[in-house]
Amino acid sequence: MAKTRRPQSDPTKKPFTPETLDRTVIAIPLLDKIEKDGLRKPQNVIIDINLEYPDGREKARELAWKWIDDLGGVTKTFGKPAESISGR
Repeated sequence: MAKTRRPQSDPTKKPFTPETLDRTVIAIPLLDKIEKDGLRKPQNVIIDINLEYPDGREKARELAWKWIDDLGGVTKTFGKPAESISGR
């Protein structure tokens, strides 16, 4: 299968911006994997919390979990031990 080229994924062409390189390096492979696996297959992700969030790290963590748990079709996991979430 020929890999389709996303217009924003070529760093030699505009509108490439170095400021978003970290997002591009992570996002493009994830988008490719979602395209390959389909939208229904869960994907592993890492969420990098802003350690300098004005209300503190704990509040940043709580907000991230709240936003995730508020997504439709998501099993609420905030406050549960990692072992109960991962099935270990």
